[in-house]
Amino acid sequence: MEILTSSSSEWEEELKTAAVFAVLDEENKKSTRSCWVQDINKKISKLGEFHRLVQELPNDPRRFHMYFRMMKEEFDYVHDLIKKDIQKKSTQF
Repeated sequence: MEILTSSSSEWEEELKTAAVFAVLDEENKKSTRSCWVQDINKKISKLGEFHRLVQELPNDPRRFHMYFRMMKEEFDYVHDLIKKDIQKKSTQF
């Protein structure tokens, strides 16, 4: 019975050692992990999404397409179709 206890004890020590290494490895990964953010997205928090994106996205066709899910020319076409309906109007209300 004692042989089983000593091997069980050794196994527990190995398990504890492995757990310590796993925790250290995770902490090491967290400290070296970086978060990359596009410069345009960093500016959004300061100036607001609409004002920043409308100025900068037309300069980058790929990012424009990713954001609006259409090419700039398609966007301009749709905008021309609806701009009278969405334009600000003076009313008596």
